[in-house]
Order: sequence, then C-alpha cells, then structure tokens
Amino acid sequence: MREMDRQFGLGLSFMDQEDPEDMAAKLHAMEFHLAERTRSVATEEKLASQSVAQLARSYWQVVREFV
Repeated sequence: MREMDRQFGLGLSFMDQEDPEDMAAKLHAMEFHLAERTRSVATEEKLASQSVAQLARSYWQVVREFV
C-alpha cells in the first residue's frame, strides 16, 4: 500500500491497527484536515501517467534483467 501511495501520490494515512489511540488520532486528523486532503487528491493526469500502458515497458525492462 505504501508503494502505491508513493507511486500515485494518494496521500494515504496509515495507522497501527493494534493501537486504538493511534487509530483515533489518525481518524480525527483526517476529518480535521478533510478540505486539504480533498485538494491534494491526485489529478487524472497523474493517475493516467501511472497506468499499465504507460509503465509496462519500464517494468519489463527490470524483469528482463533478472531472468
């Protein structure tokens, strides 16, 4: 998930599922900063630039190095 977050610029928030206080704090922060988070959602162009069609060649070049 963190790789996808970085690749697509999603701005995801991660929390410790074993720590209820951490979860509550992160959820509160997401609600409190909703407008900022909404504005920071990746654009259609950013998402399209990360499509399989755009990246397939790069991925296969890396795979070929190991095969």
